[in-house]
Formats: sequence, C-alpha cells, structure tokens
Amino acid sequence: MAKRILVVDDEPGLREMIAEVLTDAGYEVTAEARPNDALRHMETVRFDLVISDFRMPDLQGDTFFHLMGVHISGVEPAGDEIGVSRTVPPVLIITGYGEDERVQRWCSEPGVAGVLLKPFRMDALLEMVAKALAGRPEKE
Repeated sequence: MAKRILVVDDEPGLREMIAEVLTDAGYEVTAEARPNDALRHMETVRFDLVISDFRMPDLQGDTFFHLMGVHISGVEPAGDEIGVSRTVPPVLIITGYGEDERVQRWCSEPGVAGVLLKPFRMDALLEMVAKALAGRPEKE
C-alpha cells in the first residue's frame, strides 16, 4: 500500500503542485487548505507524513502541530469514537520564514522531520519526503 501524506498549505498553487508531484511519485496524497480541516481528516485516516506550511491564516503552524500531538510524537493517543487509534506522524515544515524564532524552536522537536524553505525545488521535497518515510512500516 502506498504511503499516505497529508499536505496542508493555504496557497492553492503550491498545495496542488506538491500534491501532484507526490502523487506522480506513487504516494497517496490528501491536500487541505485549512489546518482545522486537516485535523478533522486525521481523526479517520492514518497518515505516514504531514507536510505543512507554518504561517497560515486560520491556525499558525505551532498551534497546528501542538494540536496534532507533535510534541508527544510516538505516543499512541486513545482512539476516537469510531475506534481509529493513531500514531502522530512526522511533520515536514515548509515555510518562507526560516528565521522565525517559532520555526527554529520546532526544528528540534522529535516529531519534526525537517524544514524546507520556500521557494524550494520539487526534487528537494521528494528527497526530504523519502528520508522522513524511511523505515516507517507499511500500514493496512
């Protein structure tokens, strides 16, 4: 089964381009414009990786990652009402604000697989995705 990746970015052009490149590379991709929609999606789907912008209008990246549970990466939260237990997936941060103090703080979190500064080349994205997913078991 293909690895599942959730892409969260409020910029439609970039979000769609990332989704297309990852789909073409054989990944199963879900793309969301709003972090709150992504969090709802994560309640029912197990993702192997989340790729997220840091600065978004609805919810800043640090709040989004905290709500995802990145600060407790690897801990198995209790399943939701339909019985889906989930492990917090690693996060690849994409941002145009690499000097932002909040971005720098998140770089050292164990659940963060890396930071990719905008603008970036798609081959660099694919390389970071492959590294982030290396060794993650296949999900059914």
